[in-house]
Amino acid sequence: MLFKRILIVFFIVFLNLSYLSAKTYPIDAEKNAQKRNNSGILYLKDRDYFAAIAEFKIAIAINPNHQTSAIYYNNLGTAYLGLAKIQKEHNLPKDGADFAHFAQISFESAIKQDCMQLSFYKNLVTSFELQNILKSKRSEYIQNNENPLNTIVVALIDERLGNIENMKIALDDFIVAHPNLIIVTSLKDYLRMKEEKK
Repeated sequence: MLFKRILIVFFIVFLNLSYLSAKTYPIDAEKNAQKRNNSGILYLKDRDYFAAIAEFKIAIAINPNHQTSAIYYNNLGTAYLGLAKIQKEHNLPKDGADFAHFAQISFESAIKQDCMQLSFYKNLVTSFELQNILKSKRSEYIQNNENPLNTIVVALIDERLGNIENMKIALDDFIVAHPNLIIVTSLKDYLRMKEEKK
């Protein structure tokens, strides 16, 4: 009985000492999220879309409200676009897995986090195209004219619909009306590239 008590006391002291000597290490959310994003990019390059999606979702969950999460959302949308293209190419049923719609949601989230990246808008329009909703989305964005950035979406939709002149006029007007926005440089480069391709 005495031996049992001594053993219990020794065990409790040992647990307390091991607890006191345990080191804690801070977790750097931004760094961990970036590592997950980088892993996702590698999976994306290998066209391992499901693994990429998992990594991007973890990156977003680790650091959801940071501006860099806009990139993670965009990358997530890009992975969904890859699956959506396969789905469309092989005429696979959606059965609760409408990857083009998931891509749309991801790109909309990316734009909410950082609305100054032209590539996010271009990807969003691609998701509309894969869902065959370009015309309805164009009407929706025209009606919701409170946000001047909707002009960019409408212009890119016009381009996809073959209305290149409408696209150029809309983007030129946007550039003149909002010369100090960061996205204007990308828009000018985009228009210049379109002119050079003629």
